[in-house]
Amino acid sequence: YNPSFMAGLPTLPVLGCNNSWFIFETPESMFLRHRSLENRRDWRKTLELERRILRKADGLVVTNRDFADIAAAELGYTGPVVDEPNGINERIFHALELFTDQVPWPGENDAVNLVYVGNMQHGKGVQELLAAMRLLPERLRLKIIGGGKATLNEVDELITGIPRGRQRVTLTGHIPQGQIREYCAGAHISIIPQQESGGYFSPLKLNESLALGLPIVCTPLKVFERRKELVHQSEDCTPEALSKAILELAGNPEAVARLRARGIEEAIRRTWNSRASRILDFAQGL
Repeated sequence: YNPSFMAGLPTLPVLGCNNSWFIFETPESMFLRHRSLENRRDWRKTLELERRILRKADGLVVTNRDFADIAAAELGYTGPVVDEPNGINERIFHALELFTDQVPWPGENDAVNLVYVGNMQHGKGVQELLAAMRLLPERLRLKIIGGGKATLNEVDELITGIPRGRQRVTLTGHIPQGQIREYCAGAHISIIPQQESGGYFSPLKLNESLALGLPIVCTPLKVFERRKELVHQSEDCTPEALSKAILELAGNPEAVARLRARGIEEAIRRTWNSRASRILDFAQGL
């Protein structure tokens, strides 16, 4: 969003709307982005603009609960907040076939297909996941769906160090959203190896895996704390912990079936229509 434009808006009653509310929705704080990246505008100016915006807001919608904490601690916002990640497009993301005669859960000696969807920049955990692949049995395979030219050479080198890495790891590059479900077909486990240094994480990535009916192995970060019952978490963010958590889930089809059922049920509540309905309820309750 453009903080200069938003900060300059008059309040809605001035525009002639009585009994109205200004509800502001944001996925993240621009001042933090400006502060952390080179060649951005002065982050102090952006900080003051965001404070001016939130002083006008009657309610705040956040797509990541971490921003609610930032709004209170850094931006001085003390009003009501609702946490609503971006919605799932159910026409694209719906349950893949699994636990059927055609797609059974793999046995002890069968191939286990892992999938990662996202970019490959440092902090997203792709490097750690590839290091984990070196520790996993050769029957485990990985498909990485997403781009990241800046780290492609590094990723390619890591794949070379994996036993039979060229056969076990597939890089698809960027895939249009409408084709992601097709590319995930045949996967058994979705991996979200986000690291502490990874910056902003969109819960949408997690929700889309839930909608696909894929059990999830993820790292034990704060952003996943409220979804612990929906995922299988590693003990820490290291390759050793990731590989252990992946093997635990791969060898426990009963746990997988429970996570799959919970995930599909949760995904129904995370569509765009469901999200819009809850935001309207939030607004009407102000």
